[in-house]
Amino acid sequence: MKTTTIAAALNRWILVGFLVMTTIGELKGQPIFYSVNVDQGGDDELVKVDATTGQVNVIGSLGPSVQLDFPSLAVLNGRLFLIHPTTAADPVELLELDTSTGAVLSTTRINLGGNSIPLVEGFDSNGGQLVISYGLTSGGGTGTRSNRIGTLALDGTISNSVTLSASDDIDGLAVDNQARFFGADASSPNVGSDILSISLSPPSTTLLSTIGSTDTDILDLAFTDTGLLFGLDVAGVNIGLPRRIHQIDPLTGNSLTSVPIDLSWTLRGLASVPEPTTCGLALAAALCLAVGRRRSR
Repeated sequence: MKTTTIAAALNRWILVGFLVMTTIGELKGQPIFYSVNVDQGGDDELVKVDATTGQVNVIGSLGPSVQLDFPSLAVLNGRLFLIHPTTAADPVELLELDTSTGAVLSTTRINLGGNSIPLVEGFDSNGGQLVISYGLTSGGGTGTRSNRIGTLALDGTISNSVTLSASDDIDGLAVDNQARFFGADASSPNVGSDILSISLSPPSTTLLSTIGSTDTDILDLAFTDTGLLFGLDVAGVNIGLPRRIHQIDPLTGNSLTSVPIDLSWTLRGLASVPEPTTCGLALAAALCLAVGRRRSR
């Protein structure tokens, strides 16, 4: 009996150790992002991308009724949201996705003062709110500019808007854990991608750096929970090169690393997968010990 009890206790501690090491490994793991594989020949898919290897893993289909062109992603309180912008004068929609299956949980039309808007490009969360960069004109060309930034409620209503200069075009939007805003302007036609710091009061942008040239088109930005900034570069497909994911220095706007992503993927949107917390680690260990003690009585 004593041998059995010792063995059971040892097994419990081995399990606790495994949980601890696994969670610590995840805490110190590679930057992982949600993205969408826009598949023109089939269903669009929610995927995860390893920013240090370029490895892409499929989570699941968004369903046959969802056909996207340039979606953007954001995580708010552990929930994953997608905006579906268009290049025509159609309404833009806010979708919530199931992070374990990719299925669409809800769909809401985005509006400003009750009126639909034609263009939303940048998308992120700031504290407990979603934020977007958007424009009041669409249709392509130099007239298509997202030079406004606002708060987006879960019912699709835009509020607290500020207007940047007429020449600004925020294609990608990211907010760090100190509520500092950053933007990416793809600078069409292809002349590289501008990385910008953004002030909301007074509304203005400051050019940090321009990354690349004709082979660079960074449309999406996202911070990890640990404050690392990444950008999704989709220009390579136009010249037969792999798409890339850049790690970007938020102080200078320079590309620190550039990791290729296989051409078989057409990725759009970037949102950091939330990392496990030390609270989760402590809870897992406590639960494991509690179960073990109850069984040993």
